[in-house]
Amino acid sequence: MTKNKKESVKTEKTSTKATGANNDFLANCENLINSVVKNTEKLKSSVGKYSNEGLSNSIPLTESFEKLRQQVMENAKSLGHNDLVSYMKDNFNKKHVKKLVFEEINYPNKNDLNQDGTPKRDKIFEHLFDRSLDIAIAKEFPENNLGLTLVDGKFMVVSKLAYPQIKVIGAKGVDWQKNNSDELIPLTTRLLAGINASLKPNVKRGKGKSKGDKITLAKNINTMTKIIENEINKRANKENHLLNELNSNSVKDIANLIKLLTRLQSQYQMDLTNSNEDGHNQVKELIKVGDMQFVVYDHNKKAIATKKIA
Repeated sequence: MTKNKKESVKTEKTSTKATGANNDFLANCENLINSVVKNTEKLKSSVGKYSNEGLSNSIPLTESFEKLRQQVMENAKSLGHNDLVSYMKDNFNKKHVKKLVFEEINYPNKNDLNQDGTPKRDKIFEHLFDRSLDIAIAKEFPENNLGLTLVDGKFMVVSKLAYPQIKVIGAKGVDWQKNNSDELIPLTTRLLAGINASLKPNVKRGKGKSKGDKITLAKNINTMTKIIENEINKRANKENHLLNELNSNSVKDIANLIKLLTRLQSQYQMDLTNSNEDGHNQVKELIKVGDMQFVVYDHNKKAIATKKIA
């Protein structure tokens, strides 16, 4: 197929999309689509240069996405659609945009391979493309995007919105304090992922259970604490309660549980100390807990014994 014929096919493809009954929202977007395609091809051809420059490397593509999506929303509104958020999610979401643009640049399919068996697709390019579109979409939601803005060629967010709590390391260890800073800080891929997650609906699973209802370690520990506190309260009212409920094996399990919980708490504190500004722990190795001692007090708070947990 000659170059002119390819261009003819591409023009015909774009025209079909723009004038089809189900795509009236693209009717006057040809120039904006061409701008997105141009910046996408530029990004793809320069991916080696851009790959280490972070989220600011594809600003032209992000801006062209913004303009295209804004025009699509204006078209949808003129067609009588008032809930533009739902309309865009149903008709021009990330998947739709990606399909449209990749067809325009004749991007390889997932199963297309080179002669050596490696995929023809470029994962670095796709990552940059996705992040560019993610940022464009995030900028449409000021209440969720952490104050996202472009300053001197860098995407920035407001510190206190990105990190409501900040880690403070003092003489007593790690503590978390409220962040009151309005300083602009660089947008990271982790923060962008958090913004995207906040824009997704809370999908229900099973019989009315949402993702937020899943059982977590924190919930299990909270439940365990309530169970143990309840048993101690029972012992306060019935002096033989523990003698009836526990045995020697139970006591060994309790000792092991104390060590495990102590290790869990200590590991958590250590991970906080080793975490970066995104809350990501930098150290993979686990700590260990040795023999432990504790002091036993009577009801008058007088020390009566020192015990050891081996």
